[in-house]
Amino acid sequence: MQPAVESRTVTARGVASAASFGMRSENSAHIFNILRSTLYSNKVLAVLREYSANAWDEHRAAGIPDRPIKVVIPTALEPTLRIRDYGRGLSEQQVFEVYTQYGSSTKRDSDDVVGCLGIGCLLEGQPIVTLSGMTPVEQVKVGDLVLTHRGRYRRVYETMTRHHVGKACRIYLVQNNKPLVLTSEHPVLVSNHLGDVRWERPCDIVGGYRSRKKGVGSWNTYAVLPATLVEESGTLDVRAVLGPQYEWVDGVCTRTTKFTNFGHKGKPNVNATTRVTRYHGLPESVPLTEEVGWLLGLYAAEGSATTKMVVVSLSINEGALAERFSSGMRDTFGLEFKAYRRPEKSTLELVAHSVPHAALLSALCGKGAKNKHVPEVVFLGTSDVRKGFLRGVFDGDGSSTRSRFVFGVASPDLAWGVRTLMHVTEGKWGSVGHLPEYGRWSVHYKRDAKWSYAFQKGDYVLRPIERVEHFDLDADVFNFSVEEDESYISDFVLHNSKSAFAYADAFTVTSWHGGSKSVYVAVLDETNVGTMSLIHREPCDPSETGVEVSIAVVVSDCVQFRREAEGLFPHFAPRPDINLTLHKSTLVERSKHGGVGGDRWVAVMGCIPYALDLSSVADTLRNLGYHSLVHYAGVLRFDIGEVSISASRESLEYTNRTKEAIVRKIQALLSDIRDQVACLEIDPSLNDWERRLAVCNLLRVCDSHIRSKWSQHRVTLFARGGLGDDNSPKTFMMRRLNRYTSKPPEGCWNVDVSEKSRIVVRDVNRSHQGYQITHEDRIVYPSSRTTTDATIVELDAFLKAAGLHGIPVVRMSEMPYTSRTRRRTSSGVATPAKAERHFALKESSIGSYNRHAPSSNWESIAHTPSDADVYVVLDGFRPPDELSFASKVRVDHDLLGWLGQPMPRIIGHRKSATNPVVDVPGIPYDSWREAAINRALEANPEKSATFRNYQRQEFFNSMRGWRYQNPSSKALTELLDALNPGGAMHDFLSQFPDMGGFDYDTRMRNLSEIVPNGVQRGLEAVYARYPLLDPANGGPTLSVLLEAGRRNHWIAYINLIDRT
Repeated sequence: MQPAVESRTVTARGVASAASFGMRSENSAHIFNILRSTLYSNKVLAVLREYSANAWDEHRAAGIPDRPIKVVIPTALEPTLRIRDYGRGLSEQQVFEVYTQYGSSTKRDSDDVVGCLGIGCLLEGQPIVTLSGMTPVEQVKVGDLVLTHRGRYRRVYETMTRHHVGKACRIYLVQNNKPLVLTSEHPVLVSNHLGDVRWERPCDIVGGYRSRKKGVGSWNTYAVLPATLVEESGTLDVRAVLGPQYEWVDGVCTRTTKFTNFGHKGKPNVNATTRVTRYHGLPESVPLTEEVGWLLGLYAAEGSATTKMVVVSLSINEGALAERFSSGMRDTFGLEFKAYRRPEKSTLELVAHSVPHAALLSALCGKGAKNKHVPEVVFLGTSDVRKGFLRGVFDGDGSSTRSRFVFGVASPDLAWGVRTLMHVTEGKWGSVGHLPEYGRWSVHYKRDAKWSYAFQKGDYVLRPIERVEHFDLDADVFNFSVEEDESYISDFVLHNSKSAFAYADAFTVTSWHGGSKSVYVAVLDETNVGTMSLIHREPCDPSETGVEVSIAVVVSDCVQFRREAEGLFPHFAPRPDINLTLHKSTLVERSKHGGVGGDRWVAVMGCIPYALDLSSVADTLRNLGYHSLVHYAGVLRFDIGEVSISASRESLEYTNRTKEAIVRKIQALLSDIRDQVACLEIDPSLNDWERRLAVCNLLRVCDSHIRSKWSQHRVTLFARGGLGDDNSPKTFMMRRLNRYTSKPPEGCWNVDVSEKSRIVVRDVNRSHQGYQITHEDRIVYPSSRTTTDATIVELDAFLKAAGLHGIPVVRMSEMPYTSRTRRRTSSGVATPAKAERHFALKESSIGSYNRHAPSSNWESIAHTPSDADVYVVLDGFRPPDELSFASKVRVDHDLLGWLGQPMPRIIGHRKSATNPVVDVPGIPYDSWREAAINRALEANPEKSATFRNYQRQEFFNSMRGWRYQNPSSKALTELLDALNPGGAMHDFLSQFPDMGGFDYDTRMRNLSEIVPNGVQRGLEAVYARYPLLDPANGGPTLSVLLEAGRRNHWIAYINLIDRT
């Protein structure tokens, strides 16, 4: 499908024709669904996913499903995303129709309509404080009660969605990495350091410190939340919560139930039975006191309810807490609990049986751990009941250290509700975190929060704004209107905005169709009128067809584009032709329904992966006996439309239909694997070893769910015992190498089922070290009183009995032998005084050298030293300055790869105290690297300039680390004092503390992420003023100023230049 666009003022113009932008009435259902549901919180992933999926779909429609699409991921040198298909292409009329008609598409299946990429004024999922809990902004609807800046709940009377093209801002609070993203005109309630509260546009907000002094007035601007809630109720109306089915007669709660009797052939009798049930002790209303709040808080944290029973689970050591809760519920709600100690679970359970009480608590606090929330009566109640509720939830699910409270639950509504109560009741600004792998939400706040992070001033709680980032935004936006106060609360207090509808887009469409290559551009002009024009046409080979969409991206997003692409495209079949190296997955798909392996569960629909949470169907899997699959990883493949997708199209929506599809797919996958195992078990073309190997590979993850006698991953060959013992071999012993140490082979009696496993019969007197033997091999040592042939006959009998017949059995005499190389003396004559082994650095260790034992990074090789070697000398498998060597190797490998040059094999010559390595032919690694990199840079002038920028970045990396080590900036002050005031260097470094941290990756594989333009210009001016420091001239870069032992004469040089 080609994404469709629409605007009220946009026109499309071509060389030969023109078309107005508009909406097709027959597709209005699609349009309103798109406007409602396709707002993305991850803009980068959304663009990649939707456009690449469109190209993938076009290949299938064109009948070329096996041909890969082409994807060019943007870099700083070429910040353009390009996605190309080789389908049928589009004519000029089709281009204008598809790109200027909202809802027009080349695909007719409504499940495939995926247009309207973007993010909103508040990103999808941004929580809004409502009376029922935290609600994502896109789900707020007319009639919802939202918390306003006046600390009261007011009703939403209008919602709206529009497309916005223009300036936007990201606002970051201190100690909060998640920003609020909104349009630049959206009013935010803020305060200055004097406490003046005002509405201000994000584009006018100034974040950060006012001065270096850490005082009351140190921050420029503070975000504001109400410090108190308006108290609207002091009584819990039990009758209103339970509903009309319950009545109070003479102060006793009663419930009337009618039963209809069915007579002959199922026909109901005229007379019906009526049952009246009386529940003594449950009051009609309850005063909202602090103790009532505590009871509700503890239940919200630790309680659960069925239709007839209430259960509260506490630690077995919390007897005092259980007694307080039991007596409180008895005195307040008339509910009697019984305590049951469960030592095997280390729990103390309080259990009570009462239908109305269970219904009451479920209605107040929610039913199910993931659906708990702060009761409305707490939000609308007195300050005492709010304080009591907070103490109750922290007594239940809270933990604390000397400086911090932490509250963890499974419900996001409860977590955000507690966070709201904390700042309106306790004056503390907590932070909410999410651990999706554990299905937990947590709230953190400090016991003694310092004024610099959050403090209360008057009717508000203030928290400093660390910074505001400005950027261009092309997106749909959400907003709504609120009765009276016209405001609502998220991480900030936001005023509902009334911006007029605007549309614009900037992209290029190139179509190869009918022997012509046509280029179309859609842009937004200065008058906010969008135009789409044909700007170029030329003839091309008629066999060349397809469409390419090019999108200019922000340079700072290049790293994220690469990261998202690495997670998305491995699931495409075939994988796209892309300028990235996609990691090979460990996933093995054994069925059309999916496979097992990898690092997480993924649902793939079409070609798009979605994170799959099997805990949503854990109960069903447990009943089927598949509960352990939750802890494994794999992929399930679904047909388009088989599962429901959330409104953001970024994740699955776990409806009943989706859950049923997940369970059905798991059963189908396991059924397919079970059938394949059954076929392998009876396949006559396989010997025992081949059969066992195939079954083990097939069941490597799910062997606990599919049983087979061939699925053992380690098979016992004979009973453990000595040579000649009963049930033990009479003519041989078996040993194996220890994979983690260099100790001699140790005895063993089992065999690992692996493609690399084999039996090696030692029929020679040489050491096994000259043969390529691994820990997966089993070495058979024949008895000195028997022949090798007799040993092999007995071995074969054991292998047949153990079901291992067919495993490779080789004689050591038939294996290639590599003699140990000999050390060379200064005269160049080989001496057999003692053998010297040579090693090569493993390619897999280049990027993870320090994660392994030193010996695991090197592999022994048969090698004769030569003048072409690049080598290091090893002392116990450690090169000189090992940490520096590991860093150099990684950087050089990535840099040479970026320059298109191969990394040579690095030879390691191991020395010892008695046998030093002298006069080794070849080039030492440190000498080689400088010459090799310089040659590669000289051969590529364009990338050489980028590399120089990288070297310049190193100053900022060092400066950041330097500043973190010297928080007082005393060292920087000393450096500035040593420089001439008014000089170019002094002025440049004086700005550094206020420039903020630069968020770019300086690893060599991200060399394209160069210094931002403003800083780049400043660096160029500095190096032009002080050319001896410029790395392009062989200078040491500004980093030399950070080295106390080297900087003095450079400071003198700088001051001399300033005086001239």
